[in-house]
Amino acid sequence: MPENDDTWELWQSIATQWRAGGMGLVGLDYPAVALVAELLEIDFDSVMIKKIGAMEREVLGSKQSDVPEYCQACISSKNNTTCSTCDLTTVKKRKVDGQ
Repeated sequence: MPENDDTWELWQSIATQWRAGGMGLVGLDYPAVALVAELLEIDFDSVMIKKIGAMEREVLGSKQSDVPEYCQACISSKNNTTCSTCDLTTVKKRKVDGQ
């Protein structure tokens, strides 16, 4: 669809602009995305943000497994507790770094 040409061009150009943490991808680095859009002379307006956000959620959703990804506090505690940091109701014991 021609109305998505700019979205696709921007998406292809921001392929390396992901923020990542110890548990993998977190999301896009939106200040960098805005800069790339400006350099490509693509309007980075609310419609474009929604389109890029939908693509971002699709990528992040496809990386998730049945086991929730825990925040660093959960991993460090290694306890079956309620986590106030990531709001998971239960935290399963996990092996961390072979421990």
